Amino acid sequence: MLTELRKCLAMIERKTLWHAGAVSILALVAGMLEAIGIGLIFVFVQALIDPTQIQNIAVVGKLVGPAFVENETEALILMSFGLLAGFLIKNLILIGFYYFQASFTAANEASLAVRLLDSYLKGAYSLHLRRNSADLIRNITGSVTAIFGTVITGFINLASEAVMIVALIVVLLMAEPMLTLGAFLVLGAAVAIFFSFSKSRFSAWGMREQKATGEVLKSLQQGFHNIKEVKILGRQRYILESFESPCLELAGIRTKLRAMSGAPRLWVESVIVAAVLLAVISILSSGGRSAEILSSITLFAIAAFRMIPSMNRIIIALNGIKSGSHAVELIYQDLHAFRANPDEESEDDGQTLAFKTALSINGVSFSYDQGNGAVLKDIDLVLNKGESMGLVGRSGSGKTTLVDIVLSLLVPDSGAVTVDGTNIRDAPSAWRRQIGYVPQSIYITDDTLRRNIAFGLADHEISEDMIQNAVRLAQLESFVRGLPDGLETQLGDRGTRLSGGQRQRVGIARALYRDPGVLIFDEATSSLDSETEQEVNQAIEKFRGEKTMIIIAHRLSTVRACDRVVFLKDGRIDDIGTFEELAARNSNFNNLVELAKL
Repeated sequence: MLTELRKCLAMIERKTLWHAGAVSILALVAGMLEAIGIGLIFVFVQALIDPTQIQNIAVVGKLVGPAFVENETEALILMSFGLLAGFLIKNLILIGFYYFQASFTAANEASLAVRLLDSYLKGAYSLHLRRNSADLIRNITGSVTAIFGTVITGFINLASEAVMIVALIVVLLMAEPMLTLGAFLVLGAAVAIFFSFSKSRFSAWGMREQKATGEVLKSLQQGFHNIKEVKILGRQRYILESFESPCLELAGIRTKLRAMSGAPRLWVESVIVAAVLLAVISILSSGGRSAEILSSITLFAIAAFRMIPSMNRIIIALNGIKSGSHAVELIYQDLHAFRANPDEESEDDGQTLAFKTALSINGVSFSYDQGNGAVLKDIDLVLNKGESMGLVGRSGSGKTTLVDIVLSLLVPDSGAVTVDGTNIRDAPSAWRRQIGYVPQSIYITDDTLRRNIAFGLADHEISEDMIQNAVRLAQLESFVRGLPDGLETQLGDRGTRLSGGQRQRVGIARALYRDPGVLIFDEATSSLDSETEQEVNQAIEKFRGEKTMIIIAHRLSTVRACDRVVFLKDGRIDDIGTFEELAARNSNFNNLVELAKL
């Protein structure tokens, strides 16, 4: 449990640690106030039963003792108003504490979610290749809530209720020392038995809950992101079953968690009632005076009334900490893993990197997992400024991996990529600002065409001149004129209102928005029909000689006009030359040409 506390504290921002300290102190004060409230009730009941005993009670006797000597009735009325005022003040303070606690947990929950997303976004691209996005979303939306809503709140409640119980024990010890010791030995044993029985179960249920939640999110993503194929292939039942199975498992786990959350109260209630009754029997058997018996019974009854929910909250807090420990471990590990392997900032950091002559790839080798074989082997390549280069090869030949290294998303195991002699890893932000990237699948946000072209910029940061220039270069002008609201037209979720060609042109416009010197097309036309592909290729042709271009293609027609074509085979450069040169001298490349009927 101390491990969970240490990790939770490590995930709280340093600037709010004083807030955590204040909450802890207030939790202790809240516990003391609860115990004092019970003590005041005991004093008041004792005054009602036997007013003569008031003068024997420390502090209270000095305050109201003289009043009882003069007029008992007025003194009792005075005590009644004093008791009411005391409880009102206590409860107002407790309301303030609860608000302060809620503010602390909510603010830090939001802060941790933002910092976790920041770590994910800035983490190395290679880490994202090994993780499922559903798990990352679950961590941000669910696990963070579990940490603050269950674990940290559990620690706060544990401290508050423990102080209240300790203070209450002190009050009871002053009244009935032997009975109190006996009762709390029994109660402590009962709580220990219950916690030892349940802690391993709550820990296992918490782990299974996190896993099932991830599976639920994963199945939803698969269903909604591929809704067209789901309908065409008739895979609704598969998606439903893949969702239903973890959903039912999650329901079963939460049933156990919720059912067990009520068990501590019933268990503690039974033990406390039994302890109080045994105390009453013991007092009666000792032959004490009726007034003493009544006041003692009242004190134990009040203590039991307040202690039942406190002990229940303590057990719930302990089990909550156990069930949330897996979420704590997940987030703690992710924060450290992504921070320990950061990708350099992709934001404008003021760096500059001049590209005046050539991009050089020198002896680059790369493998995704050490020991599983290299994906790229000793790649040596030079791309001159203004040159267009096509990358072709069968699937798995290393084309996309090579481009990811050129984009400075992946770090080569050996070798380097340099621009005019400067390693791009020394200035990745400056290098990426010179690149316009067009992937095969264009991500379209559920927003306006303008915001999709200037993706990631606030409205006040968008340049109208740059938008119009990108629209013109991507040959989107006639398309924009035909839209009901022009650039302000909503494109729908994932661009459902766009054709394939329109989607690719929007992607090209996005890549051209900041007027990059280098354009990279990663199979940008492979999903288009021949006519649409020809239209997009005509748009690309306009940049030859003006932009430095790297074009990955399965369709060889896309790279036919490139200045040079690089043919990759099994992670190595098999040949380099013009399209016609490779077709004439390289049998493997010529086979691809014949298959493409070019």
